[in-house]
This record gives sequence, structure tokens and C-alpha cells, in this order.
Amino acid sequence: MEDRVLVYTRTPLGEYTESLSSSIHLALSEDGAPFEPLNQNYGILFPEATVSEHNTILEKGAKNPFLFRTREGGFGLVAVRVAPRGAQDEESRGCVLVWTSTDLTEFRSRGLLRLHNSLHVDAVACQYDEAVGAYEFLWRDADGNVFVNQVVDLAGGGSKGPRPGSRFVCVGGVHA
Repeated sequence: MEDRVLVYTRTPLGEYTESLSSSIHLALSEDGAPFEPLNQNYGILFPEATVSEHNTILEKGAKNPFLFRTREGGFGLVAVRVAPRGAQDEESRGCVLVWTSTDLTEFRSRGLLRLHNSLHVDAVACQYDEAVGAYEFLWRDADGNVFVNQVVDLAGGGSKGPRPGSRFVCVGGVHA
């Protein structure tokens, strides 16, 4: 067996509010043991808030996170940015959040990556495809339509697509 990592968001319970629940959490399973939440089951990544035209803070959250291996052998993490209580975030329409890490203890935000100009992204998965030298983003819109984008650079460079995809299957966890 091997160690496995699970990435997730939480359900708000008691003092653990909606905004804290919408952060990114990690859990570890060592050699097939049950998953144990890391960081005392508190979030480790929080989407950055924005400021409205009226100078008020617009809180952001995340949903449907997905962990994958990068071209360099590190880790990438993608998620859908949402407004409070999981509502669609108009400011990030067509985009996903991207973070990278070499060791799953320190993360670098790559910001929002645009996959479409007008559709809301509901869920996303990613993998690096060596044959084409690009990351393949498989994503589903709010109506259940599936699309694929190829992205050369996780910081947003060299994006192709979207093109229709056949079906969206997202299996969580990356082998560590």
C-alpha cells in the first residue's frame, strides 16, 4: 500500500462557519489506514477576498477541489471559487483557482485561470499529459455540460479550448 492524500471542503457545523468550511482541507491515509485530517481539520488554503466598488470586502470560498501531480513532480490543486454560502461567483465566471506546491506544506497561489469566457465552472479535474506537453483540464459547467481545455502553463499561458468533453468522472486523492 502507499500513502494517499484527500483534498476536500467541509460542511459547516456549530462554530465551524460556512466561510471556514469553504476553505481547502487535507487528510492523509498512511498505508491504507483511515484518512486523518491534517491541521486539526482546519482549512489550509483560503481563496482571496476581493473589494467591491463600494469599498466592502467580498468574501470568497472554494468548492470541488482536486489535487494532481505537476509536470515537475510536485502538486497542483484546482478548485472552483464561490461567493458566500456556495453561490456562483460572478467575478470568477469561467475561471478556476490554481495553487502549486512542492511538498503539500507550502502552497503558491497561481490565481484564477480562465477556461471559458461566459460559463460558470461547477467542478474541475486536471492532469498533466506528457504526450501533448500540457495540462488537461476536464470541467463541468453549471448545466452539466463537460469541456476540456489544454493549458501549457499553470500561471495561465498557452490555453487551448474549450472543446466538448465526453463525461466528467472525478476520483479524489493523489498518491503521495
